[in-house]
Amino acid sequence: MNVATILDPEDFEWGPSRWEGVYLKDLITKVFSELHGVHYIMIDVGKEITNHTHEVLEIIIITNGSGKAICDNDVYELKPGSLMWTPPGVSHAIKQIGTEPLSLIAIFSPPLR
Repeated sequence: MNVATILDPEDFEWGPSRWEGVYLKDLITKVFSELHGVHYIMIDVGKEITNHTHEVLEIIIITNGSGKAICDNDVYELKPGSLMWTPPGVSHAIKQIGTEPLSLIAIFSPPLR
């Protein structure tokens, strides 16, 4: 039976990522869904997620702060409400700018973890 679930990010612990100053909360993983993975990510002031690619679709929604996204050498401004669609194989990076951490929701389909 399918049931709606409400998740509160405050119920999850911050974990490390492979990038210094970047922290994540795994909200939905393969354990819960074979279709999507959802992660809450915080990038500290002056830090960044360096250039990388995925073999899956990634959608990013900015929730707080500001930053820059670099996708295949094109630069885009990020602010709360910005949505970034990254198809499989597209190189991308995200850099925090400004005085407060950059927070975002990352959705992967299918899930990475």
